[in-house]
Amino acid sequence: MFKRIIECFKTKEVRVKLIITLLLLLVFRIGCWLPIPGINSDAFQVVTDENSFLSLLSSINGGSLANGAFLALGVSPYISASIIIQLLSIAIPSWQRLSKEGEEGRKKISRYTRWAALILAVAQAIGIVVGYNSVIESNMLWDGSPQWLTSMLVVIVLVAGAMFTVWLGERITELGIGYHY
Repeated sequence: MFKRIIECFKTKEVRVKLIITLLLLLVFRIGCWLPIPGINSDAFQVVTDENSFLSLLSSINGGSLANGAFLALGVSPYISASIIIQLLSIAIPSWQRLSKEGEEGRKKISRYTRWAALILAVAQAIGIVVGYNSVIESNMLWDGSPQWLTSMLVVIVLVAGAMFTVWLGERITELGIGYHY
């Protein structure tokens, strides 16, 4: 096994793809530790430890939810959207035709998947804000600022982080080691 890995690094193209993939994964892991501005990550940890459902969600995303991190949603909205779109492409005849059109149809389905991921990311981010309501309420951005403003910031940052994660995944597929159609 190690001999095979060493052989992979001898080929320049494979070595470059591995390095790109590892660097993009490093960017993702750093984003899983950077806290959202104005949020006390220690308070997020306490609420996560007290709530078993939030603890489960955090463990799925490598602990980033408990850190109150930018990339706390991870790639889960995209995975869910991909499953939903695949099921809908079987049920809806026009989408079924799209899936059989080749490259152009795949591009349209991919666009639908990204939009569905955005919608699911918004829904998940709102759910997280509701779940962490006590933390957000006690950790306002500015003294006297309304709670909805801090909540809105958290939702926007979490959605942006989820879409950034989708973008990172697409770059890994395009530039690094990934599945190419």
